Amino acid sequence: MAENDPIPIAPASDARNSNISIEFEKNDLSVGTARFTAARQISKNLAMKPSGGGLPDNPMVHSNVEVHLRNDQGHDVPMTRRLVRYWDIRPMPGAVVADLSQWKIVGLKDSDAGTPLPTAPGQPAFWNFIWDRPGSKDAPGFQLIKTDQPTGQLQEFLVGNAKVGGAYYQVYTLDDCSNVRVITASAMALSADEYRNVLRLIDSGDYTRSMGRRLFFMGGAGTDNTTPLPSPSTAPATK
Repeated sequence: MAENDPIPIAPASDARNSNISIEFEKNDLSVGTARFTAARQISKNLAMKPSGGGLPDNPMVHSNVEVHLRNDQGHDVPMTRRLVRYWDIRPMPGAVVADLSQWKIVGLKDSDAGTPLPTAPGQPAFWNFIWDRPGSKDAPGFQLIKTDQPTGQLQEFLVGNAKVGGAYYQVYTLDDCSNVRVITASAMALSADEYRNVLRLIDSGDYTRSMGRRLFFMGGAGTDNTTPLPSPSTAPATK
């Protein structure tokens, strides 16, 4: 994938590890949790966060991902690491979320979601994966502070447990000021050896040096949901 390519949604899948399973959009996992507390639910992929001071609510655009890790005996094991990289997606003038060809991946962006892993001893890792809170259930996305400018982001996730393996998947969140669209890319399951090898490359900085401008894997579309944005409101939160 080259810089400024449109968002590709190509048919591809991989399931080399039956101990790993990923479920997209089964349940709304944002309800009453973390930064979604006090937000009101609009759809499975959209909540509205009160701004206070009489200002309109802020959209909270998100997907819903459940990760199940099991050992060879079929017992659940905890997720020990979840890593994420953020890519900036920008629209052409007048772009709408219905037309993905009008949105371009322009490059990696910084995030305050966690402490960057090093590219080399003593060096920051602007293009590396960063730590994210491990957990089997997650509602990744973004909170829009300003609603008058279209915006978008791609998140790459690498999750797992080194004893049983892991998975890689992607979440796209787009907003054109009228509608929000959330796309998940079907997950790639990794064996324990593959998962440990990817972590070794990331932790050493070798991954950043070779993959600083490339996606790990382009999975086919897993889910694709569009929700109209509600009219500006300062109504009390009910979620």
